Amino acid sequence: MAVYTALWDINDDASTADGTPGVDDDLIARPPTDNWDVDKNFVKLAVNKSLEDFWDGWFTRGKGFKTEMIAAFQGTNVEYYTDAGESNDSVAAALPVSTNGTSHRTFFADVNGNGVGEVDNDYFSFTATSGTAYTIETLNLWSKADTSLQLLASNGTTVLASNDNRATGDDSSLIVYTATSSGTLYVRAFHATGLGIYGSYDLRLASNP
Repeated sequence: MAVYTALWDINDDASTADGTPGVDDDLIARPPTDNWDVDKNFVKLAVNKSLEDFWDGWFTRGKGFKTEMIAAFQGTNVEYYTDAGESNDSVAAALPVSTNGTSHRTFFADVNGNGVGEVDNDYFSFTATSGTAYTIETLNLWSKADTSLQLLASNGTTVLASNDNRATGDDSSLIVYTATSSGTLYVRAFHATGLGIYGSYDLRLASNP
C-alpha cells in the first residue's frame, strides 16, 4: 500500500477523482509517461525491481523534482533522503549521542546531491564509564531497513560487540555491553546484506548503572 500510494502521488493532481477531489494533497503532479519511462528503461533492468530502484531510476532518468519527491514519499514513511546527522560516515566524523536518548536516522547517502542514494554507514560516539552496562538498539524500522550494529573500542577499529537480527524474523538489532574501561566508544549502524540499501530507523542508547 505504501508503494502504491507513493507512486500514485507522483501523478495525481487536483482533477484526479480520489479522496480529495479538487485538491492535490501533495506537491508533485507529473505525467504518467514519466513513471512509465522509469519502469521501462530502469526498473525493468534492475536486479530487485523494488521501490528503491524506482527512486534511483527517477533521478538517473533525469526526472528531477527532488524536494517534491521526498515529500510525496515521506507521506507514507518512505524516507529516501539524508538525515540531519550526515555526514557521519566514518569514525572521524562520528556523531556524538547522549547515553540516554533516541534519535531517528536514515540509511541514505547522497554525496553528489543528485537524488540517487548510496550505501550509508552511520557512526556515532558516546562517553562510556567503566562498569556501566549500555543498551544499544535499533527500533521502528521503516522502508525495508534491515539494521546491523557494531560497538567499536576507543581505537575505532576493534569490535567489542555486534548484532544483526535481534531475533529470528526481527531485523532490528540489540547490543548489551558492560564497559571495561572509561572513554569514548563508537557505534556503527549499517544496512545488513540483503534486499536494498535504504530505510529508516531509531537508534536508542541507554546506560544501565
